[in-house]
Amino acid sequence: MKSLLLVVSLIVSMNVFAKKIEIERTYSGHYSTLSGQFAINEELGRAWIDFSGSFYDAEMMPDTFRVKINGLSFDKTKSQIVFNDGEKSSNCADVRVGTSIFKPTKLKPTKACFFSQEIETKMVDDGFEIKKVSYDVLYLNVL
Repeated sequence: MKSLLLVVSLIVSMNVFAKKIEIERTYSGHYSTLSGQFAINEELGRAWIDFSGSFYDAEMMPDTFRVKINGLSFDKTKSQIVFNDGEKSSNCADVRVGTSIFKPTKLKPTKACFFSQEIETKMVDDGFEIKKVSYDVLYLNVL
């Protein structure tokens, strides 16, 4: 019982100290799911998030676009995607750079950075009336 309590308290305390970075905000119901994954430009040492929003209709292709995150970069010397906010640096993904078409570049996310999706509800005044609006929000959480 004590070990379970310890594990739960560690998880809660880790999430308290996580930095939440908003990737995308859309009206609830526009997409069925939101997801993100890391991507890099090896030559320029740049990294970004590829955001993807899937529709409810399975025949429609998902919307996918790049999102630049300040502080996210590709460290060529360590082969890592790193997030640096000026105070601390976190390794978000390990990169194995590909050598050919048959051995492509592989990104392996670490537990220091993870994506989460939340639903937020706000009261919005459009100038005519006040409405309750729900948003689906995708976050990058950095420990």
